[in-house]
Amino acid sequence: MKPWLITCLVLLVTLPSLSLEDIEPPRKDVIPLYTIETIEGAGQVRLQKADSQEWTNAKEGDYLEEGDSLKVGSATTAVLSLKDDTFIQVSENTVLNIKTLSDQGDKGFLTRLTLSAGRILSDVRKNLGLTGSVYEVESGGVVCGVRGTVFEVANSGDNVETTTHEGSVQVQGSNGSQTVKAGETCHCHHGLNPSKEPCSKKAMARFQAWKASKARCLAHRAALKSSHPHAHSISAHSVHR
Repeated sequence: MKPWLITCLVLLVTLPSLSLEDIEPPRKDVIPLYTIETIEGAGQVRLQKADSQEWTNAKEGDYLEEGDSLKVGSATTAVLSLKDDTFIQVSENTVLNIKTLSDQGDKGFLTRLTLSAGRILSDVRKNLGLTGSVYEVESGGVVCGVRGTVFEVANSGDNVETTTHEGSVQVQGSNGSQTVKAGETCHCHHGLNPSKEPCSKKAMARFQAWKASKARCLAHRAALKSSHPHAHSISAHSVHR
């Protein structure tokens, strides 16, 4: 047997076994994907892939790609992440579609979400413009565009409500636009006549609750990475309050 072949055989025997996870980078680092970080509550979270008509039970660690939809049931909240530093808290009785999701290069991304019903809170990577990223939420004929901020969008059928907690959001209706700054709420009925007012105490309370939820989410992620150094996705076990 040739010496080089003997050396190869010895290496194969002595080296620890490598998994695909050790060789290949995680999928979400290759193409932009939303990850279900945590699911809290007793209800169901359902996922519909872009190429399917079926809704299936979602679990933590599942990925959402362009065209996928998420449906969160009663008394339940899900948190999604994108690029590890952009988060979306999806409230109960919410239907959300990932309308657009693509890579902009240099770690940037382009994403537009469509909110059909319910409420989402977006905690978007700061200084998006530095990476050429674009983040938008479309709901009921209203488009909300940001460059790094924390804001909520709620769709109650005939009214779309946008509340900004940090930074500013440009709200575009079919007949006008408003720049919604921190501490303000914009109402847009049937996609028309956006108007502003100070945000409510309930909205401020939701923002404070989100800070605690985000801290739990980050702690959960850190604990998982500590116990499983090669794990790149969140555990498939629900986190309950």
